[in-house]
Amino acid sequence: MRWEETAEEAMRSQGFEVIDPDGQDDYSGYGVILGRKGGLYATLSWSYGSCSWCDSYEDMSPEERLQSFVELIDTWSTEEEARRKFNDSKGW
Repeated sequence: MRWEETAEEAMRSQGFEVIDPDGQDDYSGYGVILGRKGGLYATLSWSYGSCSWCDSYEDMSPEERLQSFVELIDTWSTEEEARRKFNDSKGW
């Protein structure tokens, strides 16, 4: 899925291990990642398009894109809460 590497880098930059990625491999779609750091869980979800006017990440520098993905990370105190958000984030 588009921007998956950036999303995983964002999670790792905040100390989270990626434990479950999911998304759509197409010219446009979505991605969602579940991460874990000790007893804390995180989700990161995004959508993407096939061109610069329909994909806000397209024209960003790598540093801007990474920061944008870091800002999309939500944290949860239980895996149950995180998995609920992870599952609810599948789709556009």
